[in-house]
Parts: sequence; structure tokens; C-alpha cells
Amino acid sequence: FFFQAEDGIRDAQESRGLGDVYKRQMYMKSPVFACNSGGPKESVIDGKTGFLLKSSANEWAEKMLFIYNDQVKRKSIGEYAHNHVKHKFSFQTFAEAAQHHSLIASGKIKINKKVD
Repeated sequence: FFFQAEDGIRDAQESRGLGDVYKRQMYMKSPVFACNSGGPKESVIDGKTGFLLKSSANEWAEKMLFIYNDQVKRKSIGEYAHNHVKHKFSFQTFAEAAQHHSLIASGKIKINKKVD
């Protein structure tokens, strides 16, 4: 069977960190299927924005069939993914973080460092 674009994006290569590809797909309200290593772990929340999977053909097939057959779950994951990427990776979030780091660097904000 073939997935339509909104059914999900799949990337079975463990060594690749396609964070931007995943983020674009999540923005389009589509679940992501990715290996549970490297870059994908930064942007994909397992079970909420998509699935982080082992390098097992059976596990991939199981999750892909699950999301293909469950339109309600596919839609809810897509909506969560869209909201997640809009919030966490938006320009506004980036700008606020950059401003915060700038204030720390200038000494205008002090941070308490814990000593072990």
C-alpha cells in the first residue's frame, strides 16, 4: 500500500538527522516515523508527534499499519505535531531564547549554577 503525504513521513536511516524535514512534515499535520537515534530524537516526541522506532522492519510495519488504519489517531497526532512544531520551533521562540541568552551574556541576568 502507499501512504498519502498526510499519512506520515518515514525515514529508516539511523545516521541521518533530518530535523527540518520532520519539522516541516509535523507542521503539515502529518505523523513522523523515524529511527530512535540522533537528530529525530530532538524534534519527534514518540507517540505524540510521530514514532521513534528501532531498526526493525516488523516494528515499522506495525506502526505504519496502525496509523494507516486509525484515522482518529492519525489526525490527533498530526494536530499535536503541528502545535508542537509551531510552539517549540517558531521564530518567536527562537528570538526569545536568543534574547535571553544575550541578557545572560551581558550580565543583566544572573543564573544560579548548582554545584554537585
